[in-house]
Amino acid sequence: FDLKKFTQHSWYEIARIPIPIGSDWIQTKSTYKLVSENEIHSLYEGISPSGERKTLNGKAKIKSNGFWKISYIPLLYSDYKIIKLTEDYKNVMVTSGTIDYLWIMCVEPKMEDKIYNDFLNFASAN
Repeated sequence: FDLKKFTQHSWYEIARIPIPIGSDWIQTKSTYKLVSENEIHSLYEGISPSGERKTLNGKAKIKSNGFWKISYIPLLYSDYKIIKLTEDYKNVMVTSGTIDYLWIMCVEPKMEDKIYNDFLNFASAN
C-alpha cells in the first residue's frame, strides 16, 4: 500500500452504508492530504438536499498500512480500514471494521460496472 499514491486525488463515493454525518448528501467525495508521516487531513464534501454545498474537515491518525483512526468531531475517532484496492489505485473499498460502515469509492465520479459488481461480491462474501 502506497499512502502517498492513495492521497494524490479525491475519492468520489459510489456507494455507502449511510452514516450520521452527511447521510443525506449527494455527489459526495473525500480528499485526503498527507500532512506528516503519521497524520492525514481529510475534506469531506457533498451537496445537501437544499442544494447547498457542504464540507467537513477532519483528520486521521495513521495506525498502520491501510488503517487509520479518522475524526470529523474533536476527540471522536472511528476506524478507517482499506479492505480492497485496485492495483491502479482508482477504486477502493473502506470499512470501519464492522458491518455498520462501508464505502465504495473511485477517483472518477462513476465506477466501471464490472469493478463495482466485483466490490459488491467481495463485500457480500466478507
